[in-house]
Amino acid sequence: MSRKKYIPIIVFWFLYLFMNINLSAQETADKIRLSLEDCISLALKSNLSINVQRINTKIQDSLITSAKGYFDPSISFGPSVSKSSDPSSSLFSTGSSSRDGNTQAFTLAFSDPITTGGRYGISLSESRFNSNITNTQLLNPSYRTGLTFSINQPLLKGFGIDINKSSIYIAINNKDISVLSLKLQLIKTLSDVQNNYWDLFFAQENLKVQQLALKQAQDLLLVNQRFKEEGKATISDVLQAQSAVASREADVISAIDFIKSSEERLKRITNIIE
Repeated sequence: MSRKKYIPIIVFWFLYLFMNINLSAQETADKIRLSLEDCISLALKSNLSINVQRINTKIQDSLITSAKGYFDPSISFGPSVSKSSDPSSSLFSTGSSSRDGNTQAFTLAFSDPITTGGRYGISLSESRFNSNITNTQLLNPSYRTGLTFSINQPLLKGFGIDINKSSIYIAINNKDISVLSLKLQLIKTLSDVQNNYWDLFFAQENLKVQQLALKQAQDLLLVNQRFKEEGKATISDVLQAQSAVASREADVISAIDFIKSSEERLKRITNIIE
């Protein structure tokens, strides 16, 4: 056979080896090597269940603030303008036969709830009245100022500090529950990470053992086949060796599946997204 006939074969094997090397390098690049500490750190940072509990704790904080806000004081300010026109009934009025008036007023009020269920408030009002009839009143425009203090306290329904602060107590208890739930979730996640990490480690070591057992079964099959050709073994010995090889191949497949399932569980706990 000439050298030209060997060239396609050599090129084929060269391409085959080159593709295998690239595929092996790609598989190695896709793998992520993580220690147990790395997995724990990822889980504490990215685990969805832990993040949900953290958010729930913040929500409970806002609910406590909202419940306490019921006892916050309030301030209100309200300006008003009005205009009136009435027929004049005075014999001494001059000018227009009707009495027209303009009123500008504002009210400033402060109100604050009491923990016993009541409420007190202070309001200040100021008004200015201007009329087109001047001979019937001493001052035109005229001003009025009022200061009012009020307090309201129910004696039966809604009376008492505990009943009025019950929403705050409930919110604080819910916050404590959310903190305990977060701690329990942290403990559970750490336990799951460690268990699944060592499950994956065991699965990888188990695959090595099963591959070694398969190699030994294949070697035994080759020995029995050679012995049969030499007349030192029977067909039964060869069949038993073939059965052992098939069994070991099934064990290798099961070991690979166990590695994949262990990896998926660990990825789910640490929230690793490929």
